[in-house]
Amino acid sequence: MIDYTWTISNIEVYPEKEGFNNVVSTVHWRLRGEEGGVSTEVYGAVSLSLDETAHFIPFEELTEEDVVAWVKAALGDSLDRFEESIASTLERLKNPPVINPSLPWSN
Repeated sequence: MIDYTWTISNIEVYPEKEGFNNVVSTVHWRLRGEEGGVSTEVYGAVSLSLDETAHFIPFEELTEEDVVAWVKAALGDSLDRFEESIASTLERLKNPPVINPSLPWSN
């Protein structure tokens, strides 16, 4: 079973937007997958817009869980493709389709 770990590496903000301060505009993220001691990761960035229907959370009160939830929502169906890519890469790392054995005459 693959263990997935999210990391938020950077957040860009608008200093002021629609009467709010430090409004998140872009989130840079990493999704790491690990299985059997082998790991790989994908990374990207998503742009977010101010949702007028949602409760505004001041920047200094944000939690990583809040931001990861926003990233997942923004990625939508793409999240499945990222997880599939990680699973495929892990499989190739654990069971490489091509290997480089030592040359038989170099023993």
